[in-house]
Amino acid sequence: MSQLTILQQLDLRNNSLKELPQELGCCQSLLEIDAAHNQLAALPNQLCRLHSLRTFLLDSNRLTSVPVEIFQDCTALFTLSLHNNPITAAALRDLNGFNEFDERRRKKYSKQMDMHVMAPSGGFDEGADAAQWQHWAPR
Repeated sequence: MSQLTILQQLDLRNNSLKELPQELGCCQSLLEIDAAHNQLAALPNQLCRLHSLRTFLLDSNRLTSVPVEIFQDCTALFTLSLHNNPITAAALRDLNGFNEFDERRRKKYSKQMDMHVMAPSGGFDEGADAAQWQHWAPR
């Protein structure tokens, strides 16, 4: 996998994967990873090497946390989708680097809304299940 240095998109959706290979961090041209609908319980810290990564889809897995390095080091990341995972909004917000990620995400989607263009998800949300975010949203 470390030989795939020009790979830009990786679709691992619906493969019953229990983990992602650490070598994935060597694919430094990756812009998008779709690892939704697997059985992932954790993510390798080596993913922080993916400085060009913009979109990371992890819906319907078993994730209870995200390595803090993903928010700190993946500075191009603006879409992180974690719907249908046990991770909580509070856990995400407490991670160092989340505020910077959230600012990038908001800028990206604000630009799309201003131009009347929406992301494939069909809407703007926080990347986790709406009920979780509403529960934790400041009132």
